[in-house]
Amino acid sequence: MLNLLLKWQVRNMRRVNLEKIRGLRKQKNLTQRQIAQKIGYKTGIGYHYLETGRCKITAEQLDVIASVLGVTTEELYEQNTTKLVGPPANYLTTE
Repeated sequence: MLNLLLKWQVRNMRRVNLEKIRGLRKQKNLTQRQIAQKIGYKTGIGYHYLETGRCKITAEQLDVIASVLGVTTEELYEQNTTKLVGPPANYLTTE
């Protein structure tokens, strides 16, 4: 009897809340270009890619963005995001 068992796990995931960042930026009447310049970009397109999720935000960039928006870094994360991790789609059990 051959049994391949993988334990299922629930992992807490920390995901940046991009909608909140965009909303706070607009609430403070800041352009993407203004924030882009604060994090070292010459134009707004690089920041646009961050805010839309096309590129990942680094911890350093998130710290600067939080500071510019007047919030803590923690406030820019989604709340209670979990992910169920288990066997892959091609999981087989042979008895």
